[in-house]
Amino acid sequence: MRLLWVSLIMVAIAAVAHAETLEECAAIPDDAQRVACYDRVARRDPSKTVSPEAAKCEAALVQRLVSPASYKRVDISETRTAMTIEQYVDMRLLEIRDRNLATPDLAIPERAALREEEARMKASAGPETPTIVEIRITFDSQNRMGALIRGTEICPPQVLTK
Repeated sequence: MRLLWVSLIMVAIAAVAHAETLEECAAIPDDAQRVACYDRVARRDPSKTVSPEAAKCEAALVQRLVSPASYKRVDISETRTAMTIEQYVDMRLLEIRDRNLATPDLAIPERAALREEEARMKASAGPETPTIVEIRITFDSQNRMGALIRGTEICPPQVLTK
């Protein structure tokens, strides 16, 4: 009987010694792998995994926190909306304009490349259309004073063309 107890204690100690820590997760360079590590440490259900876009956004959020180790996801929602090719081109043209307000001549090659991309998309118009992905993350984390606060991160919309 004593041998059984000693064996059980040794197994428990080995499991704790091998367990991943938040610090080890924070050292992982790949966003998706780092978030998966955080999920394992928090013992989250793997069937509730998030998309690669949401994982990237969540990883960026965790890195910006005052106390990344205290991060706990409360909720994550993702909205995907299909766009027409014309809507996609209009949105990209606005991005190009905003990025090159001070030097509009630099936008000429970008606009030309976008027009070529538009022509390719129209030529190969299949069932896949551009999709805009919007992600909202609600989380708990400690502030500089150690108080637990709830925050909401609205990730910049991403456009997927494939």
